[in-house]
Amino acid sequence: MKGSIVGLWLLTAVITLNPIANSEVVGYRLSRYIRPSFYNLSINIQDDASNPGTTFNGEVAITLQSNQSNLLEITLHKRLLNITRCLLYNKDGRLQQGIAASQLRYDNETELLTVALLQPLIANANYTLYFKYSGKVQSDTLGLFSKENWNSGNSSARAHKVFLTQFESIDARFVFPCFDEPAFKAKFQLHIGRPSGYYAVSNTRLIQTTNEGNHYFVDHFDVTPTMSTYLVAFLISNYQARGNISDFAVLSSPEHYNKTEFSYNVGKRVVMAFNELFPISYKQLGNDVLLFASVPSFDIVGMENWGLIFYSEELLVQKPGYTDGFVHKEFTCRMIAHEMAHMWFGNSVTLSWWSHFWLNAGFARLYEILVTHKLYPEYHLDQQFVIHLQTIFDEDAMNSSQPLSSSESSIQTESEFEELFGSFSYEKCASIIRMWRSAMGAVNFDNTINSYLKQYHLKNTNPSDLFAHLKQNWPAQPEVVLDTFFSDFTEQVGYPMVIVNITQDNQKIILRQKRFLYNYDDGSDATLRYTIPITFATNVKNTFDNLTPYTYFDKNNTTVEIFFKEPIEWIILNLKQTSYYRVLYDKPILAQLKLALSKNGHSSIPVENRAQIIDDLFNFAHPGMIDYVDVFEFLEYLKNEFDYVPWYAAYKGLIRVSQRLTPHQLPYFAKYLNNITSAVFAKLTVKSNSNDTVMDVYNRQLQVSLLCKYQNTECNNQVKLNFEADLEKPSPDYRETFLLCSSTHNRLCPNPRSIFKIVENKTVGVTQMYEENPDLITPILSMLAENITKWSNFLGDSWETLVMLNKMSESFTTVEQANLFAELIDKNSEFFGTDVEVLESALERVKKNLDIELALSMKGSGIGMRLLAAAVISLLIATSDCAGYRLSNNVWPSFYNLTINIQGDTTNPGSTFDGEVAITLQTNQSNLQEITLHKDALDISSCSLYNQNGLLQQSVATASLIFDQETQQLTVPLSQALTANVNYTLHFQFTGTVRTDLVGLFSASYVEPESGKTKWVLLTQMQRINARLVFPCFDEPALKAQFEVHIGRPNGFNSISNTRLKATTSDAANNRYVDHFEVTPLMSTYLLAFVISEYSRVQGDTELALYSRPENINKTTFSYKVGQQALAAYNEIFQLPYKQLGNDVLQFTSSPRFPHNGMENWGLIIYSDAVLVQDAGYTDGLKDLEFTTRIVVHEVSHMWFGDSVTFSWWSYFWLNEAFARYYEYFMTHLLSPEYQLDQQFVVRQLQLILRTDAVASTQPMTSLEANVQTPAQIANKFSSIAYAKGASIVRMWRNIMGGENFEKSINSYLKEYHLNSTKPSDLFAHLKQNWPAQPAVDLDEFFTDYTEQEGYPMITVNFTEENHRAVLRQKRFLSNPGDGSNATILYTIPITFATNLKPNFQNMTPGIYFRKNITQVQLNSQNPLDWIILNVQQSNYYRVLYDTPILNNIQLALTQSDHSSIAVENRAQLIDDLFNFAYAKMLDYAEVFQFIEYMSKEVHYIPWYAAYTGMERVAKRLTPHQLTNFEKYLKDITAAVYAKLTVNSRDYDVPLDVYNREMQVSWLCKYQNTACNNDVKISFEGNVEQPSPDYRETFYCAAARTTGYARVLELYQKETNSAERELLWRAASCTREYRNHYTTQILGNSTTVAQKTTGLAQMYEQNPDLISAIFSMITEDIQLLYAALGSWSTTAEVLSDLADYFTTSEQEQQFSEFIDKNSALFGDSASTLKTAQSTVSTNLQWADQRLGKLVNFLASRNSAAGLTIATTLLMLMSTLISLLLK
Repeated sequence: MKGSIVGLWLLTAVITLNPIANSEVVGYRLSRYIRPSFYNLSINIQDDASNPGTTFNGEVAITLQSNQSNLLEITLHKRLLNITRCLLYNKDGRLQQGIAASQLRYDNETELLTVALLQPLIANANYTLYFKYSGKVQSDTLGLFSKENWNSGNSSARAHKVFLTQFESIDARFVFPCFDEPAFKAKFQLHIGRPSGYYAVSNTRLIQTTNEGNHYFVDHFDVTPTMSTYLVAFLISNYQARGNISDFAVLSSPEHYNKTEFSYNVGKRVVMAFNELFPISYKQLGNDVLLFASVPSFDIVGMENWGLIFYSEELLVQKPGYTDGFVHKEFTCRMIAHEMAHMWFGNSVTLSWWSHFWLNAGFARLYEILVTHKLYPEYHLDQQFVIHLQTIFDEDAMNSSQPLSSSESSIQTESEFEELFGSFSYEKCASIIRMWRSAMGAVNFDNTINSYLKQYHLKNTNPSDLFAHLKQNWPAQPEVVLDTFFSDFTEQVGYPMVIVNITQDNQKIILRQKRFLYNYDDGSDATLRYTIPITFATNVKNTFDNLTPYTYFDKNNTTVEIFFKEPIEWIILNLKQTSYYRVLYDKPILAQLKLALSKNGHSSIPVENRAQIIDDLFNFAHPGMIDYVDVFEFLEYLKNEFDYVPWYAAYKGLIRVSQRLTPHQLPYFAKYLNNITSAVFAKLTVKSNSNDTVMDVYNRQLQVSLLCKYQNTECNNQVKLNFEADLEKPSPDYRETFLLCSSTHNRLCPNPRSIFKIVENKTVGVTQMYEENPDLITPILSMLAENITKWSNFLGDSWETLVMLNKMSESFTTVEQANLFAELIDKNSEFFGTDVEVLESALERVKKNLDIELALSMKGSGIGMRLLAAAVISLLIATSDCAGYRLSNNVWPSFYNLTINIQGDTTNPGSTFDGEVAITLQTNQSNLQEITLHKDALDISSCSLYNQNGLLQQSVATASLIFDQETQQLTVPLSQALTANVNYTLHFQFTGTVRTDLVGLFSASYVEPESGKTKWVLLTQMQRINARLVFPCFDEPALKAQFEVHIGRPNGFNSISNTRLKATTSDAANNRYVDHFEVTPLMSTYLLAFVISEYSRVQGDTELALYSRPENINKTTFSYKVGQQALAAYNEIFQLPYKQLGNDVLQFTSSPRFPHNGMENWGLIIYSDAVLVQDAGYTDGLKDLEFTTRIVVHEVSHMWFGDSVTFSWWSYFWLNEAFARYYEYFMTHLLSPEYQLDQQFVVRQLQLILRTDAVASTQPMTSLEANVQTPAQIANKFSSIAYAKGASIVRMWRNIMGGENFEKSINSYLKEYHLNSTKPSDLFAHLKQNWPAQPAVDLDEFFTDYTEQEGYPMITVNFTEENHRAVLRQKRFLSNPGDGSNATILYTIPITFATNLKPNFQNMTPGIYFRKNITQVQLNSQNPLDWIILNVQQSNYYRVLYDTPILNNIQLALTQSDHSSIAVENRAQLIDDLFNFAYAKMLDYAEVFQFIEYMSKEVHYIPWYAAYTGMERVAKRLTPHQLTNFEKYLKDITAAVYAKLTVNSRDYDVPLDVYNREMQVSWLCKYQNTACNNDVKISFEGNVEQPSPDYRETFYCAAARTTGYARVLELYQKETNSAERELLWRAASCTREYRNHYTTQILGNSTTVAQKTTGLAQMYEQNPDLISAIFSMITEDIQLLYAALGSWSTTAEVLSDLADYFTTSEQEQQFSEFIDKNSALFGDSASTLKTAQSTVSTNLQWADQRLGKLVNFLASRNSAAGLTIATTLLMLMSTLISLLLK
């Protein structure tokens, strides 16, 4: 009963807070009371031929009747027409009523125009409704629009405009008021006014032209047949006709006249074929003229206007040698047949409503194939049809599938029925009709169609009308319920798969069915069943031509059994794949089918079924129904396959698999491919043959494309020989493939300079490079990374580069590539500005793809290793041992004497260097006959070994050196064995490359401000394993040695290295010098560094110096001071001063181009310019200074952690970075406590890494050494786990053991292992020495739980015993528990807590450890507790989930004075944990938002940081309507913090006030908080001073949203600092004057693509309520954006990014319509839009599933009295629940 009372009270509260009003459904359809019968329509375009206008005038007289008496209004359609006159005439032609335009009623949403009448209409009497109006000539393809037709043969000629119409589906209303529904058929007579120089054509014959004077003419046309409005058409142009325009002609621009003969002849043949096929010939339909007209830049392929068919220019015009190949001609034939079919299906017989659109499109697609195949059998379109079928199968197996027929009531709005204009109405419907035709037989089908066309000529139909005719001719046997059969495939979504099993005696086949889906968890209805026609053949009776079903699989039956008199070996269902289902055979049948296909003639199994089996297998493997190994084993039969269609199916599947293979796996795939294609390639070769059939041409293109792509030696050699020997162009069908293969034959990777040269010459595009050379994607990515600036200049701007990288990321398959990509993003984030979000999203997608592959691998079906198994089976190759990447431990170096000489001079330092190195080494093994070390990309010219006395022991011939490229190991064979424990010197002379990819020795440049000259810097980056790029060495971190460096350089340069310069010698004759440096301490190779430049020492002395460009002398004071402070602090805290480490100099230098923020080379720390250089007024804000401080402190800490004490192998990399990141925050906190970095650490590091560490892609801090071997595996350890998680774990240890104990441990650790290498166990031993004895804990287990295990725990907390006991339980926290992660991992957890009775948030010593071998921990209290908070100051590495009563009481405590002393870190912890529990579906977002209402009293930055981080994901998914309530909520909870901070900076602001203000103003003004916007407006208008750099962009952005747009824009235009200009541009783009900004600035005045895309993104990201309006504006004329951006790929990326912000089904529908209408424009980039479309659907589903309660909560609280009432209710609820529980 108590529960019932609470439930009733809550229900009452919800009802009170959430009144819901019902809205009426808008009526879009016309009534059936009025019927038009005739339109007399005049259209007059304005101006003359040299300057045709953008408007037209029109008049229309509509003859109509009413079938109802006393009707007092007439309703019809119009859109964007300005009506100036309206008259109604009676049946006698007399004026009955004049209606003033102002009296007409118009509904913008439904586009319905209502004419009110003074007297009722008489039923069945003719009236004439007259309108005079004007309209607009559109720029996009709807209504009456214009296109420009350029004379390509005359470069000086101006474009000639072409005016034409596109009325399908409901765009006739753009041009004249009309009854714009397909069932309202009427006759039309058109009169087209046009200037001289033009002429018009329309649906019917021209009967007269009248001269109106002033060079203006009107063309009058014959009356049309009865037809729908969407079929009316006219064209105004200067076109020339091939043929007779009164009969049949092809119209095109005069220059194309000679290129239309083919399409003209095809048209004539197609018309004759249809006239023979159907009982009513074309002219008997009612129109004696048929014209084809070409349209330049037409958005669609063709439009079936009756008598005037519009085609894209590319289709009708064949350019000899360019667009006249077989592929082009086939396409032309098919599309002409398609549109001609519509003269019967669509024009004569018309769908009654758009919900049955397939009645038009499906038949047109089928007859497109049937008629073209009859006329041009060489194309084998009967076989090729299965390619269309298999394509629609892919779409129809997802939750985005849709039925062919929908109820009329569900298709009302334009957005609803435009969705039907997709591939389902075409490909699926054609496939279904083909199934019916095959099942009933061609003769019966033809009889059906003929009777259907006769009965419904000039009428409208529904599917039932067609079905009635099908039934009349359907065979009586086998029996089937036809209504069910028809509706199963037209009214249901999807399709079935039939599962086939054979009994042991091989005499019975058992069939089962289920719906086929790629993902049975995607929300689709998997229970659907279908009536399935069963056709089959067997080895006993292999007749494949009888397509009449043996039986039908009734949907109500669970199985079908087929019996055979004698055993069979195999069976094939769905003969020639004529029916609409897949077939899954059991393994015995599949094995026999493979054998049958391997025999001569493939055992008579037709090509369609061979392709069917292949396609089905790949699609069964995709969702894991079978293994890919089974597919690849089956495909071995292809060794004897020569037909195109099965190979098409095979390559379609193979490409999907190959795209996810790593470069390491691709060679095995290539061998497999070479093996199965040997026969077909031997037949076809690479050269065209006069005996080729069309299918041979298609097949050759397919084979050569894939074989050359995957490095088939024979293919590449043949292409090379033919290309070099033959000067003739290959055919248009084959040209791109052949030239691409020839141009990539001499592949130039990994030499980036050569690649860059090729691309600069535009012989090979980047996309083609990596798509056609998938094994080279890593070096290509590296090449791009090292040349980002140059690429941007080459491509036009940074946006094009960004788009290119985004597209490229879709092909990444390895962790190494992901890490390279992440480094590129990190290093160039400032370069890309806010657009970097595109790359960050791409990186997340890459990680997700890698996660998926990892999950597949864990399940045993990972593509990579399984493919390797398949290759082993098919090629009988033996697996080789894993390459040994590690050096042996029997040789170690002690000293390197290294000389590097760069070439050239200061203006051109050259691209190579010379080097020599003498390595002192020893062995601990007798009789060692070889020395192995590393090198990479070095050309060794000499190699010598000297004994301990310095005497030459062996001169090693370079030819005898053994080099393994994969492991980068160089082995020196010895003629005489080494003696153990004796010094030897190994000497090399070599040359290397000065690189541009930021590894090894590379170059960077900058422009000197005064002279404008380019200056060069040569510098090194040896980490991770890149010292081997500079000199042969033992390139592993544990193989420490001392180094003496000598740098040869030209005059004008100077050099610095790790140690002090001790001497410089000159070579005066050559104007060169050599700088000699002191010997380094013992250190790892990756820490060696030198810089060669024109830099000078701008700060400091010989002990601590800062080197940079001379102009930076006044901009580096701050960073140098930080360096001084950090060095002094570390000297004190570690009790091992820097100089005692062994190096008496510490130097900082900056680089204009560097892969990281800093690199800790011992004695020579290299930073990016952004770290060391502070530009006054621009980069010297508090955030900039904090950043500089942190990074300087971070790198200086490495002198101890990493340089002095080094991890022994990369698997322990965190031993460096965990401490560096920890001290970055906590040493900086000591030096600059005003930043409160001890608190910031929680939100910026700990909470950040908790999100990363909760997904399947995470990794442990420590990995087994055996698992970190390859370069990619090493790169994988350079992740945020090593940095942020490592620092969080170090912080946990420090807080548990106390600061003093921690420092003792660290100091003893640093002393013991000075100049040595360590493993985690060495650190743990020192921690143990100082660890508190109580509470007891197994430290080994505690340490390894968080370093060797991945992830982390969550603790659930419940009160029992009347709140005297808190019960804790643990489990691993995962954001998605179903992602394949191990959810059973447990941890040793330090328990710290505070309660309302003892709110001590300073004691971080655990009271107890939650051991992993117990199930729960109980915390007891003598007195009852209101609340408990675990993990004091979020010091430890776990999350906490409280039960509802505790959480309610915590919320109540947080609303009290000083938040009941709850620490700021714990307030942030509570918020972050709740948002992440909601994301993981452990609680609802409504509960989170209810909890954070306490923030109406929160003013501290740290909790707000956590809150906004959590709200970001949610706010982005709220609809514009829902955002109103969100804004109100935000206003309420920010009341206190906003009142404290306001929008204006104050002198007494602390840094976190500055950060907090920036965050609050950013959010509040973005979500249209009135006070925020008004305050910014007042402050901006009354203040001329610049805000601080920290706040400037946010403030100006907010100002631009109000009235400050013009002034912000003016500031931008006057600014000269490039970075500041970018900031001001972003700020100005926040404006809500989006149309003005878009038209004038983005399209008009902005200069780069990056600027345009940034401006666009800012507009909608900063104004989320305007996203629909902005999308509509952009897509009004997408050609404008395309012209501004310069490519459809970039345009697609922009729209894709915008679509990520869609939150409503209306936006989704609008986007889908746009894609359907415009995908042809985008070409290959349409796939980007399709991907975005899928993402939109996923986002909407997520919001629908996850945010429903939150939306209701926000609505209910805001419908009441806001926060006060909502909070009061919460408190009452909390109190009631607590009382009831007691």
